[in-house]
Amino acid sequence: MAMCKLQTIPNAKEQIIHNIRNSKQTPEKFIPNSDEINIDDWELECDDNGKIIGQGNLYSNKGDWYSCTIQKLYVNPDFRGKGIGRNIVGRLINKAKNKKDNEFDDCQILTADVDRDNEASRNLFEKMGFKIRETFCVPEDNKRADVLRMTLAGIKKCG
Repeated sequence: MAMCKLQTIPNAKEQIIHNIRNSKQTPEKFIPNSDEINIDDWELECDDNGKIIGQGNLYSNKGDWYSCTIQKLYVNPDFRGKGIGRNIVGRLINKAKNKKDNEFDDCQILTADVDRDNEASRNLFEKMGFKIRETFCVPEDNKRADVLRMTLAGIKKCG
């Protein structure tokens, strides 16, 4: 298991989409197409054969100044409990701390939206310093998914 780069993995974008779909955490209408995947936003872990076994991305909330979200976090069930999610989230936090594309894409607030029933993911983010800020519901195919918005405070200092 090792960190890998999207541009060095054959069919990486297709693997990412496959993993998002298999996680069953993302409603179908929010699953990106391969042309919507920006390589700079993703952190990946691969097995020895170059297959993506863990992933997550950092999304700049363009309409919400200074805010970024960790999303699409996924670890293959066969590799859970080995620190892969922790490694990915740690690298995404560092990416957020260092992000400075322009005055509107600076990440001073870092959030993660977690399905209320996903205890492992919630525990991971809590161990990484995130706190539950709010709960909301997302309508999805005649049911509602309870989502916890978790926030990591103090990523950057003002001034």
